[in-house]
Amino acid sequence: MDSPRRIKSAFSTVLDQPPSCIEFSPVATEFFVVGTYCLEEQPERDGGAGDECSRTDEETHAPQSRSGCLALFNIADDGLQAIKTQVLPTPYAVLDLHFSPHSPATFAIATSTGAVSLYTLNASIPSPAIAHRHTSKFFSPSILVLALAFHPSDPSLIAVSLSTGSLALTNPSTNSVLHTLPAHALEAWTLAFSSVAENLYSGGDDCSLTRYHLGPGGQDLPTKLWSDRRSHTAGVTAILPFPLDEQILLTGSYDEFVRIYDCGNRRVLAEKKVAEGGGVWRLRLISSYGTDRSRCLVLASCMHTGTRLLEVVREGGQKRVWEIRVLGAFEEHQSMNYASDGKCDGGGRGLVVVSTSFYDRLLCLWRFEP
Repeated sequence: MDSPRRIKSAFSTVLDQPPSCIEFSPVATEFFVVGTYCLEEQPERDGGAGDECSRTDEETHAPQSRSGCLALFNIADDGLQAIKTQVLPTPYAVLDLHFSPHSPATFAIATSTGAVSLYTLNASIPSPAIAHRHTSKFFSPSILVLALAFHPSDPSLIAVSLSTGSLALTNPSTNSVLHTLPAHALEAWTLAFSSVAENLYSGGDDCSLTRYHLGPGGQDLPTKLWSDRRSHTAGVTAILPFPLDEQILLTGSYDEFVRIYDCGNRRVLAEKKVAEGGGVWRLRLISSYGTDRSRCLVLASCMHTGTRLLEVVREGGQKRVWEIRVLGAFEEHQSMNYASDGKCDGGGRGLVVVSTSFYDRLLCLWRFEP
């Protein structure tokens, strides 16, 4: 039975708008960007309030007006403070954000208006800033782009998942949609490429995990290999390929479990209930280590129950044994924890983590010491 360490914040602040996504710069690691999602108030209707990040126009029976912003922060004071250096308003809500593996100063965001937007982070001191580069309006403004992923080898391609349940391969430089893939019956919450870009995985609100095989370079029409609806008992919300093993995924679900999934045999190798009373919304790889990088640290944003720091372990030779351990728990958030990210401390003192919560707009900075 795990006895996770209870972690306290070193710094916290209240944001102007609800945070939905966050990512550290891969090169200027003292900076991180927060995307926000603001649903304009509508007249009250009968029934309880749903989770704002998962509400669609069809569910509310009226057009929804959404806006947001991108907020740039700088980690300062020896990792004990996060200083807001810029707020850039956006005419859409921001649902996902990732820096490019090909051009690390560039990041893309998924928007609430069917578009993907590219931005640049100039981290030069004393005037660090983010700037808008280009917006590609791929789909109807009523369609939410829920998640995105850069193609690992082709810098021109970005895959997106949509509130319609479909996936799409897009090329923002030419404003074109190359392929649309009918992956899910309900919202497609998440997607990920395999590290060698041969496969595209997606997870949906229909409880399914889907695998497409891509042609060389990603330009050919992908082939749907399978869709597994048996391994998850609720919507699949997070997918993280395990380092150095193309057949293994970590998945998160509304059913509160993180699972280690074997794509070759389509079966769960290990699972752990990490979010009692709440779902697992996102998984973020922090580091991998061990003699053959057989262990990794993963940050789980667990919606109703805060943030968990997980260790995923692969042991043994031919007969591999998998395990998920909960090392730490951060539980100061009082509403939905949708967005967290972390980095290894350059001073060798463990991890620096930023986690957020939606309705109370709280941003917390905390450390985890080994």
